[in-house]
Amino acid sequence: MECRTKEAIHKQISTAFIDSWNTGINADKSTFLAQFSPTVDWYDLAFFIRHKVLEGLARFRTQRLTSIKDFRAEVKAIDYTKSGTVVQCVYHGVMVGKLLGWPASAQ
Repeated sequence: MECRTKEAIHKQISTAFIDSWNTGINADKSTFLAQFSPTVDWYDLAFFIRHKVLEGLARFRTQRLTSIKDFRAEVKAIDYTKSGTVVQCVYHGVMVGKLLGWPASAQ
């Protein structure tokens, strides 16, 4: 059961980040969080998102990932962990999008 929950969270995070970057709403925490199920453990989700974003950025820098698709694949490969807060997660999500230079229309 726990594994299915983690897989669902992986998918939700990947989709929410990409949707947020594509529509330019990534700086709006409430809009970002509204994309997730109310049954999600918010505390764990926050740690998970931040870790994934930071790890994805590190992989981008070392492996020269060039697209959201590549980044999403890397994000999905990262283990569940605890290391941040919801606000930090959204902030890092915004920063990663800016650092990678993805346009609003990126697919």
